[in-house]
Formats: sequence, C-alpha cells, structure tokens
Amino acid sequence: KKKGPTELTEILLDKEALKLNEVVVLAIGEEVSKRVNEPGTMRVGAFGYPIPDATLAVVDPETNLLCSPYSIGEIWVDSPSLSGGFWQLQKHTETIFHARPYRFVEGSPTPQLLELEFLRTGLLGCVVEGKIFVLGLYEDRIRQRVEWVEHGQLEAEHRYFFVQHLVTSIMKAVPKIYDCSSFDSYVNGEYLPIILIETQAASTAPTNPGGPPQQLDIPFLDSLSERCMEVLYQEHHLRVYCVMITAPNTLPRVIKNGRREIGNMLCRREFDNGSLPCVHVKFGVERSVQNIALGDDPAGGMWSYEASMARQQFLMLQDKQYSGVDHREVVIDDRTSTPLNQFSNIHDLMQWRVQRQAEELAYCTVDGRGKEGKGVNWKKFDQKVAGVAMYLKNKVKGQTGDHLLLMYTHSEDFVYAVHACFVLGAVCIPMAPIDQNRLNEDAPALLHIIADFKVKAILVNAGVDHLMKVKQVSQHIKQSAVILKINVPNTYNTTKPPKQSSGCRDLKLTIRPAWIQSGFPVLVWTYWTPDQRRIAVQLGHSQIMALCKVQKETCQMTSTRPVLGCVRSTIGLGFIHTCVMGIFLAAPTYLVSPVDFAQNPNILFQTMSRYKIKDAYATSQMLDHAIARGAGKNMALHELKNLMIATDGRPRVDVYQRVRVHFSPASLDRTAINTVYSHVLNPMVASRSYMCIEPIELHLDVGALRRGLIMPVDPDTEPGALLVQDSGMVPVSTQISIVNPETNQLCLVGEYGEIWVQP
Repeated sequence: KKKGPTELTEILLDKEALKLNEVVVLAIGEEVSKRVNEPGTMRVGAFGYPIPDATLAVVDPETNLLCSPYSIGEIWVDSPSLSGGFWQLQKHTETIFHARPYRFVEGSPTPQLLELEFLRTGLLGCVVEGKIFVLGLYEDRIRQRVEWVEHGQLEAEHRYFFVQHLVTSIMKAVPKIYDCSSFDSYVNGEYLPIILIETQAASTAPTNPGGPPQQLDIPFLDSLSERCMEVLYQEHHLRVYCVMITAPNTLPRVIKNGRREIGNMLCRREFDNGSLPCVHVKFGVERSVQNIALGDDPAGGMWSYEASMARQQFLMLQDKQYSGVDHREVVIDDRTSTPLNQFSNIHDLMQWRVQRQAEELAYCTVDGRGKEGKGVNWKKFDQKVAGVAMYLKNKVKGQTGDHLLLMYTHSEDFVYAVHACFVLGAVCIPMAPIDQNRLNEDAPALLHIIADFKVKAILVNAGVDHLMKVKQVSQHIKQSAVILKINVPNTYNTTKPPKQSSGCRDLKLTIRPAWIQSGFPVLVWTYWTPDQRRIAVQLGHSQIMALCKVQKETCQMTSTRPVLGCVRSTIGLGFIHTCVMGIFLAAPTYLVSPVDFAQNPNILFQTMSRYKIKDAYATSQMLDHAIARGAGKNMALHELKNLMIATDGRPRVDVYQRVRVHFSPASLDRTAINTVYSHVLNPMVASRSYMCIEPIELHLDVGALRRGLIMPVDPDTEPGALLVQDSGMVPVSTQISIVNPETNQLCLVGEYGEIWVQP
C-alpha cells in the first residue's frame, strides 16, 4: 500500500524559533525533502501517536505549567503499564513518577493543579497534529538570559540552545578538536554556558616512551578558546561564559544511542566539585554575565568621587562612623595594688615579680599525656633567662641591635630565648619551625628573612636542631642559599646553656634607657599571606606593654587564674599569651604543644578544665579539628568564661553554632564563645569578650553592597542576602573609625569603608 500524500511522518522546523521555545513548522510530509537544505532549518521525525491507554502532556519543566500549542516542553506520560517508582527512593519517586502539572482555567488568574499523575521522561518535544516529536533530552539543552530595553522598561527572557547544534558548529568551524560538549551552570539567577573541548594540543603525554612530557602551547589554546567563543556568538548569538580545554578521552563518558559520548551532566557535577581535569580555562565574563550590578560610577568604581557623593546625598542626615574610647591610663596590679604603667618594659616587671614572689609557679609544660612537667618558679625562670642571655652574649657575641631568628617548637625554651633577647637589646624574630614536607615554600621564606633582616644567628632548641640537621632539610637550605646568594648564619641550640645560679640583675643584665625609646625595635612578628607574601611588624617595649594592658583590661584578667599558651606562639595573641601575659598578670602560664593538641585535642580542654582557665585563645581551625575528633565533650568547662576565636576577616557564621552545640555537654556557656577581630598590626581590633550576648546577625542586600551601602533585609524575602556576624566591641584604650580610603573622610552610618584603628 502506498503512503498517503498527506501522511505526517516528519516536519521541518525553524531553528531560530527553537531558541524562543517555539515550534514554527515550515514544511510537513513530502515538502520536507524539498526544503531540507534551506539554511536555518531542522528536520524532525515523528514518533507517532500515543498508545491507546496512555495520556501525554507537554509541560514546561521550569514552572510545571502545561505548555500552550506549538511550544516545546518536557514530555510527561501516564499509563497503567508504567512502573510505580524507584526502589527505596521515596522523594525521587514522588517528583519523577507522580508529578502533577498545573494549568490555567478560564476566569481564574491562579493556575490549578491537575488530578492526574505523570511520569517525567526527561525528553523535550512537542505535539503537532496529534503526533509526538522528540527534540532531545532536557539535559542536552542550555539556556541564557537576554535583556533589552523596550518603552523605557527593562525586559528579560531566556534563549534556548541544543548542545548538539553547538557541538556541530564548533566541530565544523574550529580546527584540531577531538570532541566537545556543553552545559550550563546556574549562578545567582543566571544560566552560564560552559563549553568543554578535548584536543590533542592539550595533551602533555611524552612523544617518545620514557621521554619528558610535552609543553603546552598556551597561546594556541587561548586562540582556540577565543575562536570557539566567536563561532558560537556569530552562528547562535550564544555568549559563552567559560571554555575549558582538556586532553582527548579525559572527560567522563556515557553510552548514548549505542556510542560513548561526553556526559555533560557528569561534567557539570565535576565542574561544581572543581575536579574537571582541564589544562586551560578562558572566561568571557564581560560578555556572558548580564546581572552584574553597577554602582553610581561604573568606570571609577565604588570609591570614586561621584560614587562617594551619591552615597553622601543618600545618607545626608546620618551620623559619622567612629567609636568612643575608654581610656585606661592606670592599670592596677590586683595583688599589690601597684600601678603597672610605672614599668616601661616587660623585663623590669619580670624582675619585680622575681623579688616579690620568687617561689611561686611561673611556667609549666603539660605533655601529650596530660601530665605536668617540672614547674619553673619565678626565681628559676630568671636564672634560665640569664643563662640563655649569657650564652648568647659569650658564644653568639650578641649585641644591641643584632637580629636573631628564633625557631623553636612550642616550649619553655622559646620563652627563655625571647626574654634573653629583650635583656640583651637584640631584636628577636620568632618563626615557626620549617616543615620538612613543605621545603619549597618554607626554605625560601627562611632565607629571605635572613637576608632582609641581616640575621646574625639562628636560635633553636633540641627538636628544631635535629630537624635542621636532617640531610634532606640541610641540603635543601644549602642549595637554595647558593642559588639566592645568601649566607646562612650559624645555628645555636639554647636548650642546655651553661647553668646559672645568678639572675639577670646579679649579672648586670638590665634594660638600657635607649632600648625603651619610641622606634627602637625589640620584636618582629612575621606573617605570610596565602600567596606567600610576607608582612613584618616591628614592636618596641611600649607596644608590648600596651598590648598586655589592653588584654588584661578588656578580658578582666587577674593573677588568680592561670594563662594558657598553645597555638601560634610566634605572632599576635598567641605570642602575648605564651610569652608575656603571665608576667604582666603575675599568673602562672601553662604550655600545651600544638603537636600534642593535633594528636590528642582532649589535652587542651583537659588543661583548661583542670587549671580553671578563664580566658583562652583559639583559632577556628583548632576548633574544627577538635569537633571532628569529638574532643572536649566530657570536660567541665564552666570556668572558661572567654574562649577567644581569632579571625583576620569576616567571621565564619557557622563557627559559633558548631562550637556551642559541640561543647554544650561540657557546660561551656554560650556567651563564652567570642570572636576577636585580629589584624597583623593589632591583634585585638574588636572583641566580643564579656559582651554576654550571642552574636548579632545581619542579612545584607548584595546589590546595595556593590554600591558601598549597608541595607539589612529579611532573609525570607531575599534568599540571596549575605549573612554576617558582628566582631564585637572596641577594646579599652582603642578607637576605630570607618573611613573612605580614597577621600580619607569618615563614612556615614549606612555605608562601609576601611577600618582605621588608633590604639
């Protein structure tokens, strides 16, 4: 039997209309073969009519609304012969096997839910004259938002692109491509198209077996990426967000239509995880991202004169942002009622402690099993410092102004060396021991400090001395020093200096008046940013005493409660608590090694509980480690009133809640968990200590933030708002201002600026 002339077996569609999600039929049946070669057309074969017992619906997969005629949507089916769902996957069964679409009913502005339940097929298609036409998988179509202004109003809608069309265009127009695919990533209200390319030019496999790997031709890969972007824009008006290039057969594959093809959904998952094995990436952000909010001066930026003036006009009646200041000129020693500000340096105060309480405990180390070491009283502490100082004076020939690098494990030896440098007038530069597994970073950092500060000697204890003599370490440092043309000074082990029965004063080791003058350095803190840039901070005796004063008064510290030193003892609050705070307060200092804490986090909380530590310094990384190991839950931490969690930026909003929940069985008061904002130049810019309230949370409008404005919003109505927590109040004897960094003018309430501190 011959086919009827009007039998509908295939149709010819307008490709451009598909981008608008519309079906425009150009030809039907026999007409298709005559016009199939026309540009901008696509030939589609029919799958026939639905079977008699089946119900079929074409539904918008984004809104679950029934599609209007001649629109593309996802094909949903219902039939008695269909499976009931997935085994033991109730949630997925409901959304896929029992999906219910919406439809508009005449006379009602609200869509109504249909009673029928459907199976979602994941296939995109349409119905033309009762027959089903399938265009492809839902996952094989990407979309992009487009905007334009019409009658003064901003209009926005999406354009739709089939991955196979994009792949065909690239394979035809771009040379040396093995395979390619595409997917979109939904970010901040936009679908961003990402193109994946496999090319032999991205392979680093050696040309000869056992030979060296091939070098990548980066300019060629860059031009390849640019060409892909151009082709897709010219042929499809698709603005590509990102082109990722990798070697052949490295992207995940799936079996599709009997052959292995790049699985774009698997690629999207690996992209989200950051594990796509690409060797070259090129972004086209300025072309593809439409919803970047622009401020009042797109060219000059947020701090320009025009943008600043626009904010000033908007906030005209608001107050300027600066804090008050709580001056504490006089700090009283709670044991003797003596004004501590009469001491110009920490060494003189230490000598006063030695005279007044020679036999009381000054320092004690707690080992990895939680056992106390042999305690050191104030008299013995003075003798230990004197012993190291005389060793440096006689052996190292240390003099006033010499720069000495201190590289110690967390120990009493480190504290003795610091105070020995103070009493000799030398400049001590504490530095964490180098990591044997990270010599490529640590060795250059060490050598550059030696060169830049003209370091005379490296002081170590037994543990670091052994590390420096390891063949791998010593050879690496020597070879690096030769390349950098740096002379490495001698290393001196101060663990067992000649015994001293005399103290510093008996040996005429005293602080000279010139050493306490403003601008005379006694200590250098060294910080490294994540990208290995160094920041060095110079401190004199007056700064060290001021930091102790702020710590004592802000945290209401007394001599009746011990001080605890554990982490980051070379810089900031860690150094203050480890080396000088106990002397300032006349309180004993207990030391817990960070290495012991890493192996057994319970040690730290056991020490806090046993010695009734009131104020402790910690980092969020420490607490993450402790929580992961389940440490501290069974300790009594009700005496801990101020757990200071230092941060050098915006506080992590999850830390407070995680710490509160984890340590609630240990009776840790929720108001004892306090954030401290630390800066390289000032370890306590702001603190929540003893505020006695939980962190204050704000949800901020991100669009306003781009304009330099602070606008709190309701998170229920603005799900994309930025959540921030407060960093507390200004410590004593400190004042801060919020300043426009370009104009140096105070910011008004309602805008943000740079934090300026006046200690």
